[in-house]
Amino acid sequence: MIKFHSNISFMQQTSYFSNFFAADVNKKAKTAAIEFARNTADKSVLVISGQCGNGSTHLAFAIVNAIRKNTPEQRIFSTTFENVQYGLKSKQSQEKLRTSFLNSHSVVLIDSYTDKIWEAASKELLTRLQDVRTKVIITCAEDVSVDLQHRHIRLFPPSDKEKVQIIKDVLKKLVLKDEKIAFSNSAILYLSSADFGSVRHLQGLIISLLARRHLNNYEIDLHFVKKEYLRFKNRYC
Repeated sequence: MIKFHSNISFMQQTSYFSNFFAADVNKKAKTAAIEFARNTADKSVLVISGQCGNGSTHLAFAIVNAIRKNTPEQRIFSTTFENVQYGLKSKQSQEKLRTSFLNSHSVVLIDSYTDKIWEAASKELLTRLQDVRTKVIITCAEDVSVDLQHRHIRLFPPSDKEKVQIIKDVLKKLVLKDEKIAFSNSAILYLSSADFGSVRHLQGLIISLLARRHLNNYEIDLHFVKKEYLRFKNRYC
């Protein structure tokens, strides 16, 4: 049965334009997403692509939440492509992929679409979406092709300078005012120039550094940061 993925549900509750970090190269993308949310046209398909962890899903749900805020009566259907793939095997879930069901919603969001695996499911989904007469949002990796007439927003990784601001913003949110935790400038510069695949990985490492500092009372100096970065990269990146 097709349902909200746990991460989908979390993203829907926490993703807004106001907390979407738009690197300089992504400011036009954010503006285009806001315009799409405001567009009153019924039939439109938007594809948001980018490297995993750089905000495609966040931006998609920011659009959904903006539409929901402006018109609370709007019905939203969102799921992951993985759920679609498994749902096509279930009669009950197939009902939710019928054109009539999708057209009963104001917005249809398919997260993490791919044409690299599950090719049969990919073709079946696009065939069904061709007849949908409502707003459709699809998120995918930058090398994925979506064979539908659509608008396209592409997200890019932040620059080293922008990573510095991301680090400071994360620290500001996570560190209590009465805690004496200092990231040296050398540690911040090292992290900003490190080879991270995404903003999510950078944020994850900072959270890991703070957690290990609390658990083991480590000082967050450059040596500790380098050691943790290598450990984190080998495990997650």
